Amino acid sequence: SSGINAEYGDKTALVYSLKSGQLVKRLEHHNFGVSCCTFSPDSALLCTCSWDNSVALCSGDEGVISLLLGHRNPVTSAAFDGHGYLATSSWDKSVRVWSLERGTSCPMTGHKDVVWSVAFSPTNPHLLASVSRDATTMLWDARMAGRVGVLEDCTVNLKCVRYSPDGSKLVSVGDDSTIVIRDPANMSKVLKNTGGHRGSINHVSFTSDSRYLATSGEDGAVGIWDTASQDTVDDLSNLLGYSNLLGQGDMM
Repeated sequence: SSGINAEYGDKTALVYSLKSGQLVKRLEHHNFGVSCCTFSPDSALLCTCSWDNSVALCSGDEGVISLLLGHRNPVTSAAFDGHGYLATSSWDKSVRVWSLERGTSCPMTGHKDVVWSVAFSPTNPHLLASVSRDATTMLWDARMAGRVGVLEDCTVNLKCVRYSPDGSKLVSVGDDSTIVIRDPANMSKVLKNTGGHRGSINHVSFTSDSRYLATSGEDGAVGIWDTASQDTVDDLSNLLGYSNLLGQGDMM
């Protein structure tokens, strides 16, 4: 995309130019703090989610083009599938899949607590993963608005889930400083690391080549991990960089 976004508790979303680093747009359309921002794959749309229970779609110079209402509690995350749909998660324990063309949504229920994060598979665009404070990872068929799988082998609050860009890995992180990477073909655990961060991990993101991932945690640190070692070791032991940096969020 041509810009980066940031969200704040003061109801604004800021868009910066990657080339100049300058602020190019300030969006102020929510009634409460902005909890999440994400671009569509073609960078044409920016989605913002808020503690006011709403989801907004913004486009270029037009600003807000659609306000999506349906969640009963604050919205925690959003993900585009690149094929006309948007998924969102919420404190209301639900996942919703929105048709961008119609502006309508189908709620999907099953989690027993706050749903923190959603992610579409890049190779199976109708497959959606979600993680929750109930310690489960759920898999959904966005077309059918139905659950197709539940992973219950974790015991802590799970905060973030991401597929690698090539679709070969599914990673989840949470309160116990553990990074779990799965093979989406059978959901078996490929790698598991319990070192590095001292406390909860809030976010994770892959590089475009799917080899490295970045994690950020409540300890104020950012870690860069090499996942290519899976053929020779049993865990993510190759920590390339780990430094005490301020701030949290998607790093790559």
